[in-house]
Amino acid sequence: YASFLFSLQLLTVVKFVATIKEIVLAFQLRIGQLISMVGFLIIFFYFYANLGFSFFKEEFNVDINENETANICSSLLECTITYFNHGVRAGGGIGDLLGDKEFQTGMYWVRWFNDFLFFLAVILMLLNMINGVIVSTFSQIREERDAKEEDINNKCFICNIDRVVFERMKIQFKEHQKYEHNTKTYIR
Repeated sequence: YASFLFSLQLLTVVKFVATIKEIVLAFQLRIGQLISMVGFLIIFFYFYANLGFSFFKEEFNVDINENETANICSSLLECTITYFNHGVRAGGGIGDLLGDKEFQTGMYWVRWFNDFLFFLAVILMLLNMINGVIVSTFSQIREERDAKEEDINNKCFICNIDRVVFERMKIQFKEHQKYEHNTKTYIR
């Protein structure tokens, strides 16, 4: 276990790298929303696993080795885990895992419709919503950081007067900060 525990120490890099701090902060800010969306995603997986278990169970045979195949949807729990695991990782959804149907059979269109709806609902919509929440959180963090920097650069820390007011009164803002309200004199 020692190498695993030593690798956990690498997480201390979060303390020292500002970009990684922002990533952690983004997840902390939206953790409730992300958990809710993952819960909603699990409901979708359970729904599709029920469909797969009820109608397409025989199509979940995968090759273990050259001579042997196994069904990875032999129970509803196993089918849900398969949808959750393979449905997200496969680029085209769960249809990438299942065997192909012949075009002439009636089940071709049922499978096509099922696979297409899974791709639209899970891969395109739900996973992109989760990505959207994360991206919007990063932009919110960046906007807050920019607003703080704007405030630091354009307002006196002591009297809270904008730089524009000083410039209208023909007073240099930097001179005011240096001689009249130097923060270092207030800290001592």
